[in-house]
Amino acid sequence: MKGAVPVFCDNEAAVKWCEKPEQMPAKARHIRVEYHYFRQEAQADRIAVKAVRSPDNAADGFTKPLPPEGFERFIRMIKMMPMNAAEGPAL
Repeated sequence: MKGAVPVFCDNEAAVKWCEKPEQMPAKARHIRVEYHYFRQEAQADRIAVKAVRSPDNAADGFTKPLPPEGFERFIRMIKMMPMNAAEGPAL
C-alpha cells in the first residue's frame, strides 16, 4: 500500500495531538500508552489521522445506541442490504 492509511477520529483533541504534539498541554503526559502508538505512527507517516464529525462516523453504529434516524443513516452508510432480495431495498 502506498501512502499513509487514513484513520478517522471524532475526537478533536486526539486529532490535534497526532498532528501537533508540541502544542498539547503538560497534562498530556498522562495519556494511555496505546494512544502514544497512534501519535508515533502518524509522525512516521504510516497513518493519517483525519477528523470526522460524530454524525458522519460509521463506527458509531457499532459502538453506541442510536435514535431511529441515526440508525437509518448508519444502515445507509455501511450499505447494508437485506438478506433476501425479495424483501426490498435496505433502509
